[in-house]
Amino acid sequence: MRVLGIESTGAMLGVALVEGERILAEWMELAPREHARLLLPRVAQLLEAVGAPRGEGVERVAVSAGPGSFTGIRIGMATARALAWGWDVAAVAVPTLAAIALDAGPTSREIVPVVDARRGDVYAARFRWLSPDEILRIEEDRALPLDELLDMARDALLVGPGADLHQETIRRRLGPGARAQLAVPAPRAGAVARLGARMGPDVPFVPAYVRPLPRAGAPS
Repeated sequence: MRVLGIESTGAMLGVALVEGERILAEWMELAPREHARLLLPRVAQLLEAVGAPRGEGVERVAVSAGPGSFTGIRIGMATARALAWGWDVAAVAVPTLAAIALDAGPTSREIVPVVDARRGDVYAARFRWLSPDEILRIEEDRALPLDELLDMARDALLVGPGADLHQETIRRRLGPGARAQLAVPAPRAGAVARLGARMGPDVPFVPAYVRPLPRAGAPS
């Protein structure tokens, strides 16, 4: 199955085309606040590069659904829905944290993908690889203080942009044995597409907004 993947939940913007587990083409760019302007042109450029300028052969559109930037999520999902409608194919919403975990690759350790939620909070979930081809979610996405995450994830592999952003705090708290994995600093469109190819057609096409925790004195 050929799947177009879209990643727009953070500062990185990306598109990819995969066939099975093979990435045919992928483009990623640091483009904060430029997603609305750049996303469709980048999709067009990618498809032109692989010889499918009108989406020929694309059988599914997968989009990173969050948690992350509310604006970025909305832009990505609206674009994915429009492309899927135009090509008469399915659109699937891929959990961003699951795509980060998949991109980290098989490991014997528990994987905790982390995305920054600002004000000292992070979005996180927990996964474990069952085999080289199967990853299991063992905790749903949630928002929690970084300190609480570090208390519960001392032996886990921390991955993703939140682990990258907070690496100094992670290493200070967990010491020399910290398992912050910085080789996967952002969700990748290729991982979104690969995971989207594995998902069933009955998954609701809805954003995965996970609201940060309320803070004392902050407006509700």
